[in-house]
Amino acid sequence: MRRRVNVLMRHYVFKVGTALILSLVWTFLIAYLLSGKFIYRLDHLILDLTYSFVMFYLFYEGYIQIMVFLSKRYPALQMSAEKYLIGLLIFEIYSLAIFVLIGVIPFYLIMGALSNNMSDAAAIRLNFIMLVLMSAIYYGILTSFLVFKNIHQASLQAEKLQKEIAQAQFESLKNQVNPHFLFNSLNVLTSLISIDPLLAEKFTEQLSKAYRYVLEHKGDDLVLLKTELEFIYSYIFLIDIRFKDKLKVNINLPEEKLTWLLPPLTLQLLIENAIKHNVLSRKSPLQIEIFVDKDNYLCVRNNLQIREEAMASSKVGLQNISNRYSYITDQPTYFGVEGKDYVTKIPLLQ
Repeated sequence: MRRRVNVLMRHYVFKVGTALILSLVWTFLIAYLLSGKFIYRLDHLILDLTYSFVMFYLFYEGYIQIMVFLSKRYPALQMSAEKYLIGLLIFEIYSLAIFVLIGVIPFYLIMGALSNNMSDAAAIRLNFIMLVLMSAIYYGILTSFLVFKNIHQASLQAEKLQKEIAQAQFESLKNQVNPHFLFNSLNVLTSLISIDPLLAEKFTEQLSKAYRYVLEHKGDDLVLLKTELEFIYSYIFLIDIRFKDKLKVNINLPEEKLTWLLPPLTLQLLIENAIKHNVLSRKSPLQIEIFVDKDNYLCVRNNLQIREEAMASSKVGLQNISNRYSYITDQPTYFGVEGKDYVTKIPLLQ
Protein backbone atom coordinates (compact mmCIF):
# COMPACT_ATOMS: atom_id res chain seq x y z
CA MET A 1 0.00 0.00 0.00
CA ARG A 2 2.77 2.42 0.93
CA ARG A 3 4.63 1.59 -2.27
CA ARG A 4 1.51 2.34 -4.32
CA VAL A 5 1.07 5.67 -2.53
CA ASN A 6 4.71 6.55 -3.23
CA VAL A 7 4.30 5.71 -6.91
CA LEU A 8 1.14 7.83 -7.17
CA MET A 9 2.85 10.70 -5.35
CA ARG A 10 5.86 10.60 -7.70
CA HIS A 11 3.51 10.53 -10.69
CA TYR A 12 1.59 13.54 -9.35
CA VAL A 13 4.79 15.50 -8.66
CA PHE A 14 5.97 14.69 -12.20
CA LYS A 15 2.72 16.02 -13.72
CA VAL A 16 2.72 19.20 -11.65
CA GLY A 17 6.45 19.81 -12.13
CA THR A 18 6.25 19.29 -15.89
CA ALA A 19 3.22 21.58 -16.19
CA LEU A 20 4.98 24.27 -14.13
CA ILE A 21 8.18 24.16 -16.20
CA LEU A 22 6.33 24.18 -19.51
CA SER A 23 4.06 27.02 -18.40
CA LEU A 24 7.08 29.19 -17.50
CA VAL A 25 8.83 28.41 -20.81
CA TRP A 26 5.62 28.99 -22.79
CA THR A 27 4.69 32.29 -21.12
CA PHE A 28 8.11 33.90 -21.38
CA LEU A 29 8.66 32.62 -24.93
CA ILE A 30 5.39 34.17 -26.13
CA ALA A 31 6.27 37.42 -24.30
CA TYR A 32 9.66 37.59 -25.97
CA LEU A 33 8.24 36.88 -29.43
CA LEU A 34 5.64 39.64 -29.00
CA SER A 35 7.63 42.36 -27.26
CA GLY A 36 11.25 41.35 -27.27
CA LYS A 37 11.32 41.12 -23.49
CA PHE A 38 10.39 38.50 -20.88
CA ILE A 39 8.75 40.68 -18.19
CA TYR A 40 5.54 42.67 -18.76
CA ARG A 41 2.47 43.84 -16.78
CA LEU A 42 2.21 41.85 -13.56
CA ASP A 43 -1.54 41.23 -13.73
CA HIS A 44 -1.23 40.03 -17.33
CA LEU A 45 1.80 37.91 -16.48
CA ILE A 46 0.06 36.19 -13.54
CA LEU A 47 -2.96 35.45 -15.69
CA ASP A 48 -0.82 33.99 -18.48
CA LEU A 49 1.20 31.83 -16.07
CA THR A 50 -1.96 30.56 -14.40
CA TYR A 51 -3.76 29.60 -17.57
CA SER A 52 -0.57 28.08 -19.02
CA PHE A 53 -0.06 25.91 -15.95
CA VAL A 54 -3.66 24.68 -15.96
CA MET A 55 -3.50 24.14 -19.73
CA PHE A 56 -0.37 21.99 -19.64
CA TYR A 57 -1.65 20.04 -16.66
CA LEU A 58 -4.86 19.25 -18.56
CA PHE A 59 -2.84 18.42 -21.69
CA TYR A 60 -1.15 15.56 -19.83
CA GLU A 61 -4.42 14.28 -18.37
CA GLY A 62 -6.06 14.46 -21.77
CA TYR A 63 -3.16 12.67 -23.44
CA ILE A 64 -3.48 9.74 -21.02
CA GLN A 65 -7.22 9.44 -21.75
CA ILE A 66 -6.58 9.62 -25.51
CA MET A 67 -4.07 6.76 -25.24
CA VAL A 68 -6.57 4.70 -23.25
CA PHE A 69 -9.21 5.37 -25.91
CA LEU A 70 -6.86 4.39 -28.76
CA SER A 71 -5.85 1.19 -26.97
CA LYS A 72 -9.49 0.18 -26.65
CA ARG A 73 -10.41 1.34 -30.15
CA TYR A 74 -7.40 -0.29 -31.85
CA PRO A 75 -6.37 -3.15 -29.54
CA ALA A 76 -4.58 -5.12 -32.25
CA LEU A 77 -2.33 -2.24 -33.31
CA GLN A 78 0.84 -1.06 -31.69
CA MET A 79 1.82 2.57 -32.30
CA SER A 80 1.30 2.37 -36.05
CA ALA A 81 1.26 5.43 -38.32
CA GLU A 82 -2.54 5.27 -38.49
CA LYS A 83 -2.93 5.10 -34.73
CA TYR A 84 -0.37 7.87 -34.22
CA LEU A 85 -2.05 10.27 -36.66
CA ILE A 86 -5.52 9.63 -35.24
CA GLY A 87 -4.20 10.30 -31.75
CA LEU A 88 -2.42 13.47 -32.93
CA LEU A 89 -5.59 14.81 -34.56
CA ILE A 90 -7.65 14.14 -31.42
CA PHE A 91 -4.96 15.74 -29.24
CA GLU A 92 -4.79 18.86 -31.45
CA ILE A 93 -8.57 19.32 -31.22
CA TYR A 94 -8.47 18.71 -27.48
CA SER A 95 -5.57 21.18 -27.07
CA LEU A 96 -7.36 23.93 -28.98
CA ALA A 97 -10.53 23.36 -26.95
CA ILE A 98 -8.56 23.63 -23.70
CA PHE A 99 -6.81 26.76 -25.01
CA VAL A 100 -10.12 28.44 -25.74
CA LEU A 101 -11.73 27.42 -22.45
CA ILE A 102 -8.74 28.11 -20.21
CA GLY A 103 -6.97 30.88 -22.10
CA VAL A 104 -9.10 32.89 -24.50
CA ILE A 105 -12.45 33.07 -22.68
CA PRO A 106 -11.00 33.91 -19.22
CA PHE A 107 -8.69 36.47 -20.89
CA TYR A 108 -11.60 38.39 -22.39
CA LEU A 109 -13.67 38.11 -19.24
CA ILE A 110 -10.92 39.31 -16.90
CA MET A 111 -8.98 41.60 -19.21
CA GLY A 112 -11.94 42.84 -21.20
CA ALA A 113 -10.71 46.39 -21.12
CA LEU A 114 -7.67 45.36 -23.09
CA SER A 115 -9.45 43.13 -25.57
CA ASN A 116 -9.57 45.78 -28.29
CA ASN A 117 -5.81 46.36 -28.23
CA MET A 118 -3.95 45.16 -31.27
CA SER A 119 -1.22 43.67 -29.06
CA ASP A 120 -3.77 41.52 -27.26
CA ALA A 121 -5.27 40.25 -30.51
CA ALA A 122 -1.77 39.49 -31.82
CA ALA A 123 -1.01 37.64 -28.62
CA ILE A 124 -4.09 35.45 -29.08
CA ARG A 125 -3.16 34.68 -32.70
CA LEU A 126 0.44 33.92 -31.79
CA ASN A 127 -0.68 31.71 -28.92
CA PHE A 128 -2.99 29.87 -31.30
CA ILE A 129 -0.26 29.26 -33.91
CA MET A 130 2.34 28.28 -31.34
CA LEU A 131 -0.15 26.01 -29.63
CA VAL A 132 -0.71 23.98 -32.80
CA LEU A 133 3.03 23.45 -33.20
CA MET A 134 3.71 22.90 -29.51
CA SER A 135 0.90 20.38 -29.04
CA ALA A 136 2.24 18.32 -31.96
CA ILE A 137 5.72 18.32 -30.41
CA TYR A 138 4.28 17.60 -26.95
CA TYR A 139 2.25 14.68 -28.33
CA GLY A 140 5.30 13.32 -30.17
CA ILE A 141 7.55 13.45 -27.10
CA LEU A 142 5.02 11.77 -24.81
CA THR A 143 4.28 9.10 -27.41
CA SER A 144 7.99 8.39 -27.84
CA PHE A 145 8.35 7.88 -24.09
CA LEU A 146 5.28 5.64 -24.11
CA VAL A 147 6.61 3.54 -27.00
CA PHE A 148 10.02 3.13 -25.35
CA LYS A 149 8.34 2.19 -22.06
CA ASN A 150 6.19 -0.43 -23.82
CA ILE A 151 9.21 -1.83 -25.64
CA HIS A 152 11.12 -2.07 -22.35
CA GLN A 153 8.22 -3.78 -20.60
CA ALA A 154 7.77 -6.18 -23.51
CA SER A 155 11.47 -6.98 -23.40
CA LEU A 156 11.32 -7.68 -19.65
CA GLN A 157 8.24 -9.84 -20.13
CA ALA A 158 9.88 -11.77 -22.96
CA GLU A 159 13.01 -12.31 -20.85
CA LYS A 160 10.91 -13.50 -17.91
CA LEU A 161 8.97 -15.88 -20.18
CA GLN A 162 12.21 -17.18 -21.70
CA LYS A 163 13.63 -17.88 -18.24
CA GLU A 164 10.43 -19.67 -17.21
CA ILE A 165 10.53 -21.83 -20.36
CA ALA A 166 14.22 -22.58 -19.83
CA GLN A 167 13.59 -23.52 -16.19
CA ALA A 168 10.73 -25.80 -17.21
CA GLN A 169 12.94 -27.47 -19.82
CA PHE A 170 15.73 -27.79 -17.26
CA GLU A 171 13.41 -29.49 -14.77
CA SER A 172 12.21 -31.85 -17.49
CA LEU A 173 15.78 -32.78 -18.37
CA LYS A 174 16.68 -33.46 -14.74
CA ASN A 175 13.61 -35.62 -14.24
CA GLN A 176 14.62 -37.86 -17.16
CA VAL A 177 17.72 -39.03 -15.30
CA ASN A 178 16.13 -40.56 -12.21
CA PRO A 179 14.04 -43.45 -13.63
CA HIS A 180 16.92 -44.69 -15.79
CA PHE A 181 19.31 -44.96 -12.86
CA LEU A 182 16.72 -46.66 -10.64
CA PHE A 183 15.71 -49.15 -13.32
CA ASN A 184 19.28 -50.44 -13.84
CA SER A 185 19.93 -50.67 -10.10
CA LEU A 186 16.77 -52.65 -9.39
CA ASN A 187 17.67 -55.13 -12.12
CA VAL A 188 21.02 -55.80 -10.43
CA LEU A 189 19.42 -56.05 -7.00
CA THR A 190 16.91 -58.59 -8.24
CA SER A 191 19.78 -60.85 -9.40
CA LEU A 192 21.78 -60.44 -6.17
CA ILE A 193 18.97 -61.42 -3.80
CA SER A 194 19.10 -65.10 -4.79
CA ILE A 195 22.88 -65.28 -5.43
CA ASP A 196 24.40 -63.34 -2.52
CA PRO A 197 21.90 -62.04 0.07
CA LEU A 198 24.63 -60.32 2.14
CA LEU A 199 25.92 -58.44 -0.87
CA ALA A 200 22.33 -57.66 -1.83
CA GLU A 201 21.92 -56.04 1.59
CA LYS A 202 25.01 -53.88 1.09
CA PHE A 203 23.85 -53.06 -2.41
CA THR A 204 20.47 -51.97 -1.03
CA GLU A 205 22.19 -49.73 1.52
CA GLN A 206 24.30 -48.02 -1.13
CA LEU A 207 21.31 -47.77 -3.46
CA SER A 208 19.40 -46.09 -0.64
CA LYS A 209 22.20 -43.55 -0.15
CA ALA A 210 22.45 -42.90 -3.87
CA TYR A 211 18.76 -42.50 -4.44
CA ARG A 212 18.40 -40.31 -1.34
CA TYR A 213 20.82 -37.95 -3.05
CA VAL A 214 18.72 -38.06 -6.21
CA LEU A 215 15.55 -37.24 -4.31
CA GLU A 216 17.13 -34.53 -2.14
CA HIS A 217 18.86 -32.67 -4.95
CA LYS A 218 16.73 -33.26 -8.02
CA GLY A 219 15.18 -29.82 -7.49
CA ASP A 220 18.57 -28.08 -7.24
CA ASP A 221 20.19 -26.35 -10.17
CA LEU A 222 23.66 -26.75 -8.66
CA VAL A 223 25.34 -28.80 -5.91
CA LEU A 224 28.80 -28.84 -4.37
CA LEU A 225 31.29 -31.10 -6.10
CA LYS A 226 31.90 -32.66 -2.68
CA THR A 227 28.21 -33.56 -2.40
CA GLU A 228 28.17 -34.99 -5.91
CA LEU A 229 31.23 -37.11 -5.08
CA GLU A 230 29.55 -38.65 -2.05
CA PHE A 231 26.81 -39.81 -4.38
CA ILE A 232 29.31 -40.98 -7.01
CA TYR A 233 31.14 -43.25 -4.56
CA SER A 234 27.85 -44.99 -3.81
CA TYR A 235 27.08 -45.11 -7.51
CA ILE A 236 30.49 -46.64 -8.30
CA PHE A 237 29.87 -49.32 -5.68
CA LEU A 238 26.60 -50.17 -7.40
CA ILE A 239 28.02 -50.36 -10.91
CA ASP A 240 31.10 -52.25 -9.68
CA ILE A 241 28.73 -55.03 -8.59
CA ARG A 242 27.18 -54.95 -12.02
CA PHE A 243 30.49 -54.89 -13.94
CA LYS A 244 32.84 -56.82 -11.63
CA ASP A 245 36.50 -56.20 -12.66
CA LYS A 246 35.36 -54.78 -16.00
CA LEU A 247 35.43 -51.14 -14.96
CA LYS A 248 38.07 -49.03 -13.22
CA VAL A 249 37.25 -45.52 -11.99
CA ASN A 250 40.08 -43.29 -10.80
CA ILE A 251 39.05 -40.05 -9.08
CA ASN A 252 41.78 -37.45 -8.55
CA LEU A 253 40.30 -34.13 -7.41
CA PRO A 254 42.08 -31.43 -5.38
CA GLU A 255 40.57 -30.55 -2.02
CA GLU A 256 40.16 -26.86 -2.88
CA LYS A 257 37.88 -27.68 -5.80
CA LEU A 258 35.38 -29.65 -3.75
CA THR A 259 33.43 -26.51 -2.83
CA TRP A 260 32.89 -25.59 -6.49
CA LEU A 261 29.54 -26.30 -8.13
CA LEU A 262 28.02 -28.36 -10.92
CA PRO A 263 24.51 -29.55 -11.86
CA PRO A 264 23.44 -32.63 -9.83
CA LEU A 265 23.86 -36.08 -11.40
CA THR A 266 26.28 -34.75 -14.03
CA LEU A 267 29.10 -37.13 -13.13
CA GLN A 268 26.69 -40.06 -12.99
CA LEU A 269 25.54 -39.24 -16.52
CA LEU A 270 29.11 -39.03 -17.81
CA ILE A 271 30.13 -42.36 -16.29
CA GLU A 272 26.93 -43.97 -17.55
CA ASN A 273 27.57 -42.55 -21.02
CA ALA A 274 31.07 -44.05 -21.12
CA ILE A 275 29.70 -47.44 -20.07
CA LYS A 276 26.89 -47.29 -22.61
CA HIS A 277 29.11 -46.73 -25.65
CA ASN A 278 32.17 -48.86 -24.83
CA VAL A 279 32.99 -52.56 -24.48
CA LEU A 280 33.73 -53.71 -20.91
CA SER A 281 35.67 -56.92 -20.19
CA ARG A 282 37.97 -58.32 -17.50
CA LYS A 283 40.74 -58.66 -20.06
CA SER A 284 40.35 -55.06 -21.22
CA PRO A 285 38.51 -53.07 -18.55
CA LEU A 286 37.12 -49.64 -19.26
CA GLN A 287 39.34 -47.05 -17.57
CA ILE A 288 37.60 -43.88 -16.42
CA GLU A 289 39.62 -41.01 -14.96
CA ILE A 290 38.05 -37.98 -13.26
CA PHE A 291 40.19 -34.86 -12.67
CA VAL A 292 40.21 -31.04 -12.87
CA ASP A 293 42.29 -29.29 -15.54
CA LYS A 294 44.08 -25.93 -15.35
CA ASP A 295 40.99 -24.10 -16.65
CA ASN A 296 38.84 -25.38 -13.77
CA TYR A 297 37.00 -27.81 -16.00
CA LEU A 298 35.94 -31.13 -14.54
CA CYS A 299 37.24 -33.75 -16.96
CA VAL A 300 36.08 -37.33 -17.43
CA ARG A 301 38.42 -39.33 -19.65
CA ASN A 302 37.93 -42.93 -20.78
CA ASN A 303 39.82 -45.21 -23.14
CA LEU A 304 37.95 -45.85 -26.39
CA GLN A 305 36.60 -49.37 -26.75
CA ILE A 306 33.67 -48.63 -29.03
CA ARG A 307 30.93 -51.22 -29.24
CA GLU A 308 30.47 -52.76 -32.66
CA GLU A 309 26.72 -52.53 -32.26
CA ALA A 310 25.66 -49.25 -30.72
CA MET A 311 23.25 -49.54 -27.82
CA ALA A 312 19.85 -47.92 -28.09
CA SER A 313 20.04 -44.40 -26.73
CA SER A 314 17.33 -42.14 -25.30
CA LYS A 315 19.50 -39.16 -26.37
CA VAL A 316 19.43 -37.79 -22.83
CA GLY A 317 23.16 -38.18 -22.05
CA LEU A 318 25.54 -35.55 -23.36
CA GLN A 319 22.83 -33.37 -24.87
CA ASN A 320 21.17 -33.32 -21.47
CA ILE A 321 24.37 -32.03 -19.89
CA SER A 322 24.90 -29.38 -22.58
CA ASN A 323 21.33 -28.14 -22.23
CA ARG A 324 21.49 -28.03 -18.46
CA TYR A 325 24.70 -25.99 -18.55
CA SER A 326 23.27 -23.61 -21.17
CA TYR A 327 20.50 -22.64 -18.73
CA ILE A 328 23.02 -21.89 -15.97
CA THR A 329 26.15 -20.42 -17.55
CA ASP A 330 27.66 -19.18 -20.80
CA GLN A 331 30.72 -21.37 -20.30
CA PRO A 332 30.77 -24.12 -22.95
CA THR A 333 30.95 -27.87 -22.45
CA TYR A 334 33.28 -30.07 -24.49
CA PHE A 335 32.89 -33.65 -25.73
CA GLY A 336 35.37 -35.20 -28.11
CA VAL A 337 38.00 -37.78 -29.03
CA GLU A 338 41.61 -37.04 -28.06
CA GLY A 339 43.97 -39.69 -29.40
CA LYS A 340 42.80 -43.05 -28.06
CA ASP A 341 40.59 -41.52 -25.39
CA TYR A 342 37.21 -39.88 -25.21
CA VAL A 343 37.21 -36.74 -23.09
CA THR A 344 34.35 -34.76 -21.57
CA LYS A 345 34.98 -31.34 -20.06
CA ILE A 346 32.36 -29.49 -18.04
CA PRO A 347 32.93 -26.18 -16.24
CA LEU A 348 33.04 -26.07 -12.47
CA LEU A 349 31.20 -23.00 -11.20
CA GLN A 350 31.78 -20.74 -8.23
